[in-house]
This record gives sequence, structure tokens and C-alpha cells, in this order.
Amino acid sequence: MTRSGPAAQAPLLRQTLALWRGPVLENVPFERFRSLAAQSLGKERLNAMERRIDAELSLGQHRQMLAELRALTAEHPLHERRWGG
Repeated sequence: MTRSGPAAQAPLLRQTLALWRGPVLENVPFERFRSLAAQSLGKERLNAMERRIDAELSLGQHRQMLAELRALTAEHPLHERRWGG
């Protein structure tokens, strides 16, 4: 990103994440390849979500983020970063 700071990053990350559509490579017939790609891309997506959440929290949007944080913690119960945040 060429722009810096939470106020610039949050909307860009939100737009980027809005492009995510369903399962990764769902029409690719090679299960092994699809599985490896899905793991990698899933981690990248989670990383982008965390960066956006961090940016929005730093902008004071705590109340607006509460439902999403609860859902994300429920979806990834073993991901310690969300529990410690």
C-alpha cells in the first residue's frame, strides 16, 4: 500500500476483502492443489482481515467491530491473536 495509516488502510482492506468470493479454486479438479492453495490464501485473507480490524480499532470503532470480532473468534477459536486482542 502506498498510503499509510489506519484511516487510509481500513477502506482499502475492506474493498480488497469484499472481492473474496466463496471457496478457493472451487472448479479446479485437482484436490491436492486446491487444498494447498486454499490454506495459503485462507491465511492471507485472515491476515488482511486482522489488519483491517486493527486499523478500524485504532480509529476508535470498537462498538462497530464487536459483532465481527465475536464471529471471527468463534470461527477461529484456536487463533490466539483474537483472544488476546
